[in-house]
Amino acid sequence: MKLAFEQLDRYLEKPLKSIYLVSGDEPLLCQEAIEKIFEAANTQGFTEKNTFIVNTHFNWEEFHLNQNNLSLFNEKKILDVRFNKAPNQAAQSELVQYIENANPDNILVISVPKIDARSQKTKWFQALEKASVFIQLWPIPLQELPHWLIQRAKKEGLSLTPDGAKLIAEQTEGNLLASSQVITKLLLCGQTTPSIDNIKESLSTDSRYDVFTLVDAVLQNDAARFSRILLDLKTTSVEPTLIIWALTREIRQLIQLKTRMQEGASIDQAMKELFIWSTRKILLQRFLSQSKKAHLYRSLELASNTDRMIKGVETGDPWQSLLLICLCMNGNTL
Repeated sequence: MKLAFEQLDRYLEKPLKSIYLVSGDEPLLCQEAIEKIFEAANTQGFTEKNTFIVNTHFNWEEFHLNQNNLSLFNEKKILDVRFNKAPNQAAQSELVQYIENANPDNILVISVPKIDARSQKTKWFQALEKASVFIQLWPIPLQELPHWLIQRAKKEGLSLTPDGAKLIAEQTEGNLLASSQVITKLLLCGQTTPSIDNIKESLSTDSRYDVFTLVDAVLQNDAARFSRILLDLKTTSVEPTLIIWALTREIRQLIQLKTRMQEGASIDQAMKELFIWSTRKILLQRFLSQSKKAHLYRSLELASNTDRMIKGVETGDPWQSLLLICLCMNGNTL
């Protein structure tokens, strides 16, 4: 069954289903939906969680062993399976196999990027949707984002004016994670009814750069500049998780833009369909004219490896890997 994000809290008050599928390209909403499921599962006795990051080299045998093994204290398990791109044929077969042989003592939570309409018509997806609760997350349309911010701020105890919400939406260019962090920063500063000046101050940063400046420098293919920005972010203790989210989100949007334009859409049409701010047109147009899809797909693979480094699942220096992603997006390699 399909479930909207807004329906999730009430639905999770009931006994949980055995499989949840979370799909979308908005990291903040995806993560919040997953965390809501985890929290509900914990209250219903599922106290052990095992996370699997699925990439090209993922070993499904490890997943099956974990699925069937009893824990030391016979606890019910949450199996957290995360894809950085749409499941390939092998992964599709494994998911169908799980549905047919699901362990009732487990809850499977699958998170994937946006699944397009064509993929939703395939047999493997229809089998998965039938057996799961499908939470499909859509980007907040630009014109609705200020209202979304006002409502979110209200839940946190913050009163935003329409002008204040519009300012945040414009300055963060629709990035929900960054917008949410502005709200958190205002609350930490004791600004429960912030003025425009308060918001402008919170939007500024102690660092000379931020993740948005980094993304723009990558799109400008300015290696010297994005290298300096990364170093600055590292020295000012910016979480690498935020950087990898920003880069991954941008790469996926670039792939979608390039695909739509190759199919005959104009850049204006493609940007409108993907809810991308028109102010970014010149920058994106210049980058897309010089970039290759192969480099973008390779960058996504590197992003998956980097995410594993950040989580401690894989060895390596995540900051060095972040630099490699920035270089790879422009067709450069180390």
